[in-house]
Amino acid sequence: MSHLRSAFLKLRFALLAVVMLSVYGCGGGGGSGGSAAPPATSANPTVASGVASKGLLSGSQVCAYAISGGAKGTQIGNCTTTNASGNYSIDLGTHTGPVLFVATGGTYVDEATGATVTLASPLHSMLLNAAGGNVSVAITALTELAYENASARAGALTAANIQAAVASVQNNFGVADIIGTMPVNALNVPAGATAAQKTYALALATLSQYMKGPPATTLAAALQTMQACLAAPTTGCGSGATSVGSMLNAGMGAFQAGHPAFAGLTLPMNGFGGSNTSSGAIALLTRKQLPSITVGQTTYSQTVISSITPASTYTYSIDTLANGVTPSGMTLDLNGNLSGTPFATGAADVNGNQIAKTYTFGVCATDTISRTTTTTCPQTSITVLPLQLTVSMAGSGSGTVTPSPAGNSCGTNCYSGFASGASVTLTPSAAAGSTFAGWSGACSGTGSCVVAMSANKAVSATFNPAATCSNGATNYPTCTPTVSAVTPTSATLGSAGSCSGGTLTATFQVAAASNVTWTAAGDTPVGGGTLVVSPSAGSGSGTVTVTINVPAQSPSSSYSSCSLTYTLGTFNTVTVTFSDGSSIPFTVYWTFVGVT
Repeated sequence: MSHLRSAFLKLRFALLAVVMLSVYGCGGGGGSGGSAAPPATSANPTVASGVASKGLLSGSQVCAYAISGGAKGTQIGNCTTTNASGNYSIDLGTHTGPVLFVATGGTYVDEATGATVTLASPLHSMLLNAAGGNVSVAITALTELAYENASARAGALTAANIQAAVASVQNNFGVADIIGTMPVNALNVPAGATAAQKTYALALATLSQYMKGPPATTLAAALQTMQACLAAPTTGCGSGATSVGSMLNAGMGAFQAGHPAFAGLTLPMNGFGGSNTSSGAIALLTRKQLPSITVGQTTYSQTVISSITPASTYTYSIDTLANGVTPSGMTLDLNGNLSGTPFATGAADVNGNQIAKTYTFGVCATDTISRTTTTTCPQTSITVLPLQLTVSMAGSGSGTVTPSPAGNSCGTNCYSGFASGASVTLTPSAAAGSTFAGWSGACSGTGSCVVAMSANKAVSATFNPAATCSNGATNYPTCTPTVSAVTPTSATLGSAGSCSGGTLTATFQVAAASNVTWTAAGDTPVGGGTLVVSPSAGSGSGTVTVTINVPAQSPSSSYSSCSLTYTLGTFNTVTVTFSDGSSIPFTVYWTFVGVT
């Protein structure tokens, strides 16, 4: 039996060495309960998404490029293709700074003719700064006009030129934000479309009517004409009925006549040389959009007279006999600017949410010398919408924000119907695998937020991926191991057969967390046998089966036969090593029935 005791001691020493190497090789090991440092965070990437439209472009390739030195630079991210609704999305990675977007090819249904048209010339759009998070970028004929206008300025695509060009196009077409507003399908306006989206769609449809003519023209040629007009309003816009503004006004009227969804909306077309013929001694009247009314979100269904040369001989007034309600205390100055008591929204609906209210009235120009009205007091309307609360999502995680009271939907993560002075509570809820990191905008902190609706408000909610432990544990930031153990720690004694050898099978249960992987391996059996561990690797809890094939045993000089029985006790070791750093050995015992 001395050779068996010697083998036993050698195996115990080897096992101790393996366990010590496993522990110290893991820097302390997850089994010790020590903490691992949280993973390093990377720069927050920017994801740009939006709509490509002239109308909605299907199958158009959209690519993004850095703007460097006032010009188009290297490509950022991968190009993508718009879907049937004109939607696209591009991951800009960690690039920061201005970005140029280019939409090439694709088809759209022309608003003026109803025909399916292939986009013949690319459309460009410009983002002033990619700074992380999700951003909305529309790519349309209006953003193309702004791109051409900025490119024609000294220095080309500088930040100042981009801002000036975008503002110029917005002022002329009455779209408050040609980059961040997503236009809808003008031929099938969705019920939830906002006034800004409808105004954008009307502007694109008006451009289609302009292209239809007469005379008919291409998109590229039409935009070149409008760019020349913007660059030199005095000489480049034409005059009278053939001026850019007059033709755009005519196109807008022609489209509105057949599409009641746009009844009452208007586009200012400032600076395009627009004209209107009225009765009386004054033949040419220029038009100007009403100034912004800071109550809710205000939209304008028609422009009003701006000036009649010489302006000093005329005053402007609200016609109290006009159709509709005349707001009390509202006045017009010599330039046609509206001022006075702000307009109010309408009564509440059945859910307690405020509703929109439209004011319609006439604006008259009166000769201060003859004291006679020389116009027919053209009608204008202002629709005042209730206050809106917009919630944008930031970060690379996911979650939801719930407002209370809920208000009415005015688009994705947009809620309206709030009266001035109302309080709205916003409650963030992170999705599985994400955490809420905090607010920005009208809210701050990391808990629920109460927004006082004194005006339209906007907040941003940041959701980030939930951190995990490098050792596989889920209880960040503690990061203690989540493995229980291997059970049972030993197998039931079994028989290995006679002098001719035999087989012993033992089964063990592994208990571990579902996100922890493990490997199992055994040592070489005493006496020259073989050992098989199956499976040799797994994840979470599982069953390990150990099979030992015992070789034939010959009688020694002291024992001459196998006719009687004696017990030969020995063991073999199987070790399970877990991904959290712990390593647990267990022993397989067996008996040998043979020589006495």
